[in-house]
Amino acid sequence: MTRLPVVLVVLSAVGLAACQRQAAPERTADQEAAEHTGAPAAEAQPAGVPPAEVPRGGQAAPAPPAQPAGSVAEAEIPAKAPPPSEAPALTSSPPPEPRILAAGTTLPLVLEATVASNASQVGDRVVASLAEDVSVGGRVILAAGTEVVGRVTAATQSGRVKGRARLAMEFDEVRDGGSSYRIEATGIDITAESSKGKDAKIAGGAAAAGAIIGAIAGGGKGALKGGAIGGAAGGAAVLATRGNEVVLDAGTRVDVTLQRQVQID
Repeated sequence: MTRLPVVLVVLSAVGLAACQRQAAPERTADQEAAEHTGAPAAEAQPAGVPPAEVPRGGQAAPAPPAQPAGSVAEAEIPAKAPPPSEAPALTSSPPPEPRILAAGTTLPLVLEATVASNASQVGDRVVASLAEDVSVGGRVILAAGTEVVGRVTAATQSGRVKGRARLAMEFDEVRDGGSSYRIEATGIDITAESSKGKDAKIAGGAAAAGAIIGAIAGGGKGALKGGAIGGAAGGAAVLATRGNEVVLDAGTRVDVTLQRQVQID
């Protein structure tokens, strides 16, 4: 009877020791070595995590922080693509500065066809072209050859006895690049020179010729009579002959001046 309690005590002690061995964590080789050397033992690594590499210097590199369960390492997360750069805005070039001719600008013109006081009529179209470039500040505003159009405003032929020939015209349109621009420019007004000297020569020449003819026909008295006849003939010649006309042939150079500013778009 005395042995039975002793056996129970022994069995209880053995079971308790076994339970303590199971509950105690396994001691790693590092911990055992630390006990012998006195160095601090390395912290136990969680299961499944490889131990940190120890550099040659002897000090272990710090282990990366453990990732929570179900998380993905940053290295495995693809970098977010940067937003596409916005296309550069299309910048339109500034419009060219307008071409402006100020009042007082001279337009050198060359007539394309003949205009005459005894052949043209009021309202007839007159066409000319620029003889040379018209520039402002080194910039060509109108190139040579640009068409300039106008019309006849007066055309009076010379009279038989008095009255001199007159021809006038004005230009009011510039045609450039298929577009037409109105202009206000000085007109051209030409009056023929007086023909009094020419008339006197015609009359004097006819009277002299009549005197010669009369002298040959009837002596001295015939000469006076012939002179009177010759004078009458000379007067008829003046009445039948007109004075100088104003004629501007094709290719004639004429200049006009702008009276108002004009903008050539």
